[in-house]
Amino acid sequence: LAQARLAEAWPLFESRLRRQRGSTPRPLPPVPQWSGEALAGRSILIWREEGIGDEIRFSSCLTDALSVLDAQVTYECDARLKGLYARSFPKITVREEDPTHADIDKFAVHMPVGSLPGIFRRSLAEFPVDGAFLKADPERVAAWRQRLDQLGPGPKIGAGWRSLNAGWHKLPLHSDLNDWKPIAAVDHAHLISLQSGLRGGEIETAAANGVSVHRFDELDMDNDMENAAALMLALDAVVSCQCWLLHLGGALGVKVYTFNAKPNPYLMDQDTNPWAPSVEVIYREHGAAWTTAMTEIANRLRVRFEQRTLRHGSA
Repeated sequence: LAQARLAEAWPLFESRLRRQRGSTPRPLPPVPQWSGEALAGRSILIWREEGIGDEIRFSSCLTDALSVLDAQVTYECDARLKGLYARSFPKITVREEDPTHADIDKFAVHMPVGSLPGIFRRSLAEFPVDGAFLKADPERVAAWRQRLDQLGPGPKIGAGWRSLNAGWHKLPLHSDLNDWKPIAAVDHAHLISLQSGLRGGEIETAAANGVSVHRFDELDMDNDMENAAALMLALDAVVSCQCWLLHLGGALGVKVYTFNAKPNPYLMDQDTNPWAPSVEVIYREHGAAWTTAMTEIANRLRVRFEQRTLRHGSA
């Protein structure tokens, strides 16, 4: 995957279904798995896997699947994402996942969402030109824009500096707020916390070190995906580590800059996220600190906001 050898990778990826996965403990449903054949009006259950970031990434293929499926489609999602999926896919049944498969006898076939890319993403040419497929609640977006306007003039930049996953493959991709000094120095910028699992005192400590981050205390970034999505869409840009924020932002069409490192299997050595091209990827050299990557992101933000100012001024 990291080398974009997708025709070879996706068949190997199916091996995940033959082992116990901690974040997807459910057994395989006792009906055949869909392999792309015509269903002629029969029913299919497509079900989520892994964390919400993985789910969002793989479910970007739902649009492709629905374009070819002549079937009754039910999609089982993380309960926190139900509103977003129901709003975005009104013609299918969206429900919270049921790991027991209590009504599986209603379905002719099933499909794990992580198996959809093996049908619809077999080369980089098959990835979307526009990866925005989720729709936030427009009333919530308008309300968040009003809240952000109250902070004063200047760009509002969402910030997520570490993943909740502290595993060996994610920990090197975490950052500390001290790494964010180049971004905090962007003219008139307001950093807005999108961080899940905030640690006591870390925002206060960062402020004392010159990195000021605004936090909306009433927003539950761990569970309230409706408001998280609306806030992200109301922002001018988002800067994120490798976590679910870049996937949700990309699925909403938000401009996201993610600091990252190679090899990354799902970014496939690309400078934009193949699944959602509104996400730009800035890599650091192996073993290097984040300074160069963060400085590059800060420079791109300056260019973005300068161009926006020029467009608005000419208008």
